[in-house]
Amino acid sequence: MRENKRILITSYYFEPEITPRAFRTTELVKEFLKRGYTVDLYIPNTEEKDKINLENCNMHYINSRKKISSKIMSSNEKLKKSKRNIIFRLLKKVTDHLTGGTNYLVYGYNLYKELLNSNSKNYNLIISIGLPGHVHFATAKFLAKIKPNCIRVCDYGDPFFYNPAEKHIFYFKYIEKWATKQFNYISIPTVKSIEYYTEYKNKDEIKIIPQGFNFSNIKLDNYTPSNIPNFCYAGYFYENIRNPKFFLDFLDTLTIDYRFTVYTSMKAGFSRDICLAYKEKLGDKLILKDFIPREELIKKMSKMDFLVNFDNFNSNQVPSKIIDYTLSKRPILNINQGNFKEDTFNEFINKDYSNSLKINVEDYDIKTIVNKFEALTEIKKH
Repeated sequence: MRENKRILITSYYFEPEITPRAFRTTELVKEFLKRGYTVDLYIPNTEEKDKINLENCNMHYINSRKKISSKIMSSNEKLKKSKRNIIFRLLKKVTDHLTGGTNYLVYGYNLYKELLNSNSKNYNLIISIGLPGHVHFATAKFLAKIKPNCIRVCDYGDPFFYNPAEKHIFYFKYIEKWATKQFNYISIPTVKSIEYYTEYKNKDEIKIIPQGFNFSNIKLDNYTPSNIPNFCYAGYFYENIRNPKFFLDFLDTLTIDYRFTVYTSMKAGFSRDICLAYKEKLGDKLILKDFIPREELIKKMSKMDFLVNFDNFNSNQVPSKIIDYTLSKRPILNINQGNFKEDTFNEFINKDYSNSLKINVEDYDIKTIVNKFEALTEIKKH
């Protein structure tokens, strides 16, 4: 237990949202609280989000346009809405390109104002959790204004300006460069991503701090081999770096029976559109499900014959879902468009899992992760 320790954490995601950044924020907050810290947490205020009470955590809900909804429109409803709002959608697309996302911009502006209005400026550690990059921009502007005497970390999952999955207008490179200078360190989940950040920080200022989870809540089902091959994927798809088309086309050529279950976002977007397109081809062999809570998902995955991970093609990012896959204790078929081999897939179908992806899951224990953040505060003393 540590006395008089105070931490500021800014983020755009928190429980009960089902995203890697929500997991990141939630797990960090809860572990710091367990260690006796007082946490000032800044997250969006949304109608759908239940207000959460955590002892010694000061929740600051920031005004934003953010909405969390699991409602799925039918194809006809979507088409009618699209026709009615086509001009608005085009204008929004241009505005989003110029601002990096209008909702993110609104949140960043209000976050900065609320940070300035806060009473406490005496922190032992400040962690800004992106994406979106606007969280870093707003927090950096606050830091430049008050110049706190503590360790300041901007934490990334995926890169912002140099993210191969999406393109940002040129001036965001300079905004991001200025913002990262207001922090002592950049923290990233994998050493493979360092090259995206060396323009902003020296390598000794880029710290590898993976996604962290509390493993104590994980419950698994008893696995029973299926008569029909039963495999699963959980996560988003991206057209440029995580496109499943090559695999779905391959599945369409198979004459064997199987069930491929996909847990993904069934709201409008690339993930939903490509899944629905192949649902027409694959029929009952492709089972589509919306995202479910993390612990529930891991339990569902533990009943599968094996899991499929679409490695980010031509990218150095590592999906955090690999941790959940490993916790499910099921074999992992790790593929992308460049390395996919039919022979390896057939091995998995025939229950030969010798080529399963393996990681040391203990590296992702939230206790280990918080130890790494605490160690940064010790560096300053020397």
